[in-house]
Amino acid sequence: MRNARITGWGAAAIAAVLVATAASPAGASVLEDAATETPAPIETAAPEASESPEPAPSAEPVPSAEPIEVAVEDVPAAPASLAEAAERTVNAAIAAAAVGDLTVTVFEDRYQDGVFDASKVGRTGQSDAIRQYLGAPTLIASDGSTWTATPLGDTWFFDDVPAGGARLQVQYPTVPVNAMLFDATDPANLQKLTQVGSSWDPRAEASVTVGDGTNTARTIGISGMRVVADVKLPDGSPATGATVELGANGEWLPATEYDFQPGSYEHLDGGYVYLLPGEFGVRVTAPAGYRVGEVTAVSSGGNIDPIPVTSRDGAYWLQTTDASTYTSNPTFTVTLEELPTADLVVTEFHDYYADGVYDPSKTGRDGRSDAKRDLGPRIRQSDGTWLQATRNADGDFVFADLPIGEKKVEFLDPNSYVSAAFFDATDAASADDIERLPLGGSTGSPTGVATVDLDEDGAKLVVGMTALRAVAAVEYADGSPVRGATVELGSAGEWFPATEYDFAGGQGTYEAFDSNGYVRHLPDELGVRVTAPAGYRIGAVTAADGGAIDVVERGGAYWIDTVDASSYFSNPTFTVTLVEVPTADVRITSFDDRYADGVFDTSKVAKDGRSDETNARISRLVTAQGAIISPTTEANGDQVFEDVPVGEAKVYFVHPNSAFDSIFFDATDAESADDIERLPNESGSAYAQAVATVTVDEQGAALEVGFTALRATAEVEYADGAPASDVEVELGSDRRWYPATEYDFTGGEGTYEAFADSYYVRHLPDEIGVRVTPPAGYAVAEVTARETNSEGAGEIDVRDEGGTVFWLDTADAASYFSAPTFVVTLEEIPTASVDVAYFLDVALDGVYESGTDTAVPGAEVYLQDAAGDWWATTSLDGTYAFSGIAPGEATVYVEIPETVEAPEAAGLPGLELPEAALAVWDATDLASYRDVVEAETTTVSFEGSLIAADGTTTPIVVEDAAVGAIPIEVAADTEDSDVTQVFVGAAAVLQTAAVVDATSLGSVPGAQVEFLANGATAAGSELAPGSGAFIAAEDDGEVAVFGAAEYGIRPTVPAGFRVVDVAAVSLTGTVLEVTEQQAAPATGRAALFAAASEYRVAPGEVGGPVGGIVWAVAVAPITVAPPVVPGVDLPPTVGLPAGSPAVLPATGSDVNLWALVFGASLLLAAGLGTRMVARRRAA
Repeated sequence: MRNARITGWGAAAIAAVLVATAASPAGASVLEDAATETPAPIETAAPEASESPEPAPSAEPVPSAEPIEVAVEDVPAAPASLAEAAERTVNAAIAAAAVGDLTVTVFEDRYQDGVFDASKVGRTGQSDAIRQYLGAPTLIASDGSTWTATPLGDTWFFDDVPAGGARLQVQYPTVPVNAMLFDATDPANLQKLTQVGSSWDPRAEASVTVGDGTNTARTIGISGMRVVADVKLPDGSPATGATVELGANGEWLPATEYDFQPGSYEHLDGGYVYLLPGEFGVRVTAPAGYRVGEVTAVSSGGNIDPIPVTSRDGAYWLQTTDASTYTSNPTFTVTLEELPTADLVVTEFHDYYADGVYDPSKTGRDGRSDAKRDLGPRIRQSDGTWLQATRNADGDFVFADLPIGEKKVEFLDPNSYVSAAFFDATDAASADDIERLPLGGSTGSPTGVATVDLDEDGAKLVVGMTALRAVAAVEYADGSPVRGATVELGSAGEWFPATEYDFAGGQGTYEAFDSNGYVRHLPDELGVRVTAPAGYRIGAVTAADGGAIDVVERGGAYWIDTVDASSYFSNPTFTVTLVEVPTADVRITSFDDRYADGVFDTSKVAKDGRSDETNARISRLVTAQGAIISPTTEANGDQVFEDVPVGEAKVYFVHPNSAFDSIFFDATDAESADDIERLPNESGSAYAQAVATVTVDEQGAALEVGFTALRATAEVEYADGAPASDVEVELGSDRRWYPATEYDFTGGEGTYEAFADSYYVRHLPDEIGVRVTPPAGYAVAEVTARETNSEGAGEIDVRDEGGTVFWLDTADAASYFSAPTFVVTLEEIPTASVDVAYFLDVALDGVYESGTDTAVPGAEVYLQDAAGDWWATTSLDGTYAFSGIAPGEATVYVEIPETVEAPEAAGLPGLELPEAALAVWDATDLASYRDVVEAETTTVSFEGSLIAADGTTTPIVVEDAAVGAIPIEVAADTEDSDVTQVFVGAAAVLQTAAVVDATSLGSVPGAQVEFLANGATAAGSELAPGSGAFIAAEDDGEVAVFGAAEYGIRPTVPAGFRVVDVAAVSLTGTVLEVTEQQAAPATGRAALFAAASEYRVAPGEVGGPVGGIVWAVAVAPITVAPPVVPGVDLPPTVGLPAGSPAVLPATGSDVNLWALVFGASLLLAAGLGTRMVARRRAA
């Protein structure tokens, strides 16, 4: 793309010219003018030739001259204001020259899915196709210029048009318009284009944004799809006047019935409306008595080809890809069916017994029982007429053959005003199950309205009627009425505010009213609750209604049962008698807790020589009725509030300065500070008063309230006395911890105090604590305390709680308003460093030899230090460095690979050994392989820190890592100490053996072998029963792997055989020197049958770090010379009797060494093969 922007050297050249112009007097005025005008577009050199046609802008561009190079460094500096003007001019010119390309693809969406994809084939065999016969699209650019696209293959191309917002216009395929164009650039968000232009030249318009310096692409689809719904009655006749909606692209459109074709509906907006492809839906609100029965669809109007319809969310849907063509109008056929009918049976009754349940067997106080009403219910039909019920022999009202669905049944009040309440008692077992019916009014008389969901099984409705009211007469003990009381009357879980009667004689009598007049209460219980005037309380509550009624107190209210009323339309009356509230005295001991122990005790003397003393900080007492009482002060300093009404009262205490400078606490009956409780302040204001709540009974009440102003500070310093800033410090008291903030004034560095709302936190007496989270690398070394926050103040004791929390006793403070101070000294935590060299022991000598042994790179090495913390690191050079760890006893864990590739048995053809893991050992202080003790292998899981090469750490989680564990002792880092170095050796040596019959080179059933490595032993696992071939194995049957060691074998042969030779060969074919070590000396006949011997080889020629040894043990039958018997020639005896010693010392034989080893390798190869086949079958 050729871009008409000024960039690179072009912008620099123009800037240089402008600056040079600004430097001259004449140029200055030119630039000042230019800075206030809109710059003209900067023309560029003519574009290079291109096969793509250039766009035709509204004005022909004028080619510019060749660019002029200007040496910027030779231009004198312009004044700042002129340089700024030059910069603005250049920026405006660059912005004006920003252009981009636009490629437009216009296609016929013949697959009807909104996506341009010619590979998909529709129902009629058509695929999406480029629209060939449209006029060229036009673009109205951001600057108002108009551009015409040129064809480029199957697309339209706008070249170098101004960047920014623009309007793309595409011609419609036909005039008049019979299709829709849509933006299909984002198939998940199809957008219908807007029709613009005239009726003779209509165009579809889309908003586009042309990118600066980029090629913007737009894909425009063409579709002429509509959707129609034919709605039919069950007999196939058209259903006219239905409410139909058609859905497309996430919205529902109202459909209009054709005036030329009854029962057919389409969304019309002055003409046909073409819809976006995707899925089309229909939903129909059926006329009264009908519902949607079946919905089918065909691919286009008049087409009998059915297409699938799915039901979802009460609507029916088809996919536009199932339509015949992209200009078709798929049609729904919605067949209505008549609603099934059912009977609604209504029992409407007078609840004479007033219990909410229809039960004619119960008789009320007026001698009447529940009875069914004669005035029947009715249902308002859709045409406005009333549907009346018929009465059956049981006295119930039956609405027969009602279409199923929701029904609203109305019950008429017996009067023209609201004189009753109706309630739904269907299936009610008690009044708890009933529900008040809302009031309606579709006629002149008020009605109760019940909503019933009628299904095909029919429904039963039981509705009761009641007219209960309730009244409360409130009077004083002398019988005079209580005017203006607050009274509420309750029923059915509701409370109704009651109003005093305003007629003569109605004083002191209260009833609840609503907009319809008297509140009519549902049956069950009626309640009253009264808020008595100041100085009074409820003395007695009775009730009557033509006779006394029992009253029950519950939850601060008084209740009667409606079945005790004289009738279901009576108004039972509560009589509430108020009596004067008894009074008593409240005695308050308000004291300054100068000894700072939370208890009022004048016998104790604080460090300032003062003892606890009473104060006059009480302001007032407020009774439960809101009356304010002032105290009198007695000789002992106590303050007494006289004649306080019994009940709850609040006593207020005044802070001497502000609510943030002191604390009041309740010390009533306190034996120690553990029993005291901080008093709340009435608000967050600095002038708020502390509030104590006291319950006053007829014997009065007493309170002890203490006052304190204790603070606490903490001075945190390093061992050299320097203040420790930005440390996390908390100060605690009263079972709470407060974050402390470092003082921000000069000299306050390292001193911390807790603040709340910008004020010092004041602490309750008892203990004050401090806990400090030291910075990384530091620990708390010592904590002391002073009486105050002044230097030189006396020291006080500190209690250490586990080395992390420290406490002082407030009674040791200088006074009850001082600030005892902790002094916390931090010391640097000693750290240590460890370097682990993890190497493969090539020489198998057990020690690290530079230049010979090779490092183990890329492993993971872990360390758990003396503090219990876990660390991990890795390395590419085999040296694994740990720093910043705690000195002391630690354990290094080196990662052990799950398997190591077995060495090739080059000198022993046919012998294939299994894979095994490495053996590792601590090689730090070893002299030779004879000192090697293999590390314990285990698995570890932990959360710790991963140390990177640069020393930074990140969290790490390790799970079930297979490791070798090596305990170490780590010394702390000092200037004179060296880093603790640990050498970890690794090798994998396998040992195998075959016990061979020296005469046949075959196996010797019954032989056994133990393998040795220094002082360690491993059992020989016979590779196949009776094979005589063995491999060293662990207790769990896995192959045993040895590190550097003196390797050995201890064979045991069956009775009648003896070892005649033992040979050892490395897997590389090297013959190893075997030394025999007899376990114990033998004498006499036992010398012939000695205890088992051990045969050992040094590791020097085994070949490491991964190698192996093949032991060949030659045995032969024992031949014993016959006894000399005169005159008898006895043959030699072969073998020994059972129970005789089974092994003789090897005395050498004439067996060829290589024949022996070859026979052993054959036995081993066969045994190993059998073992592998068996394990594979088991797996």
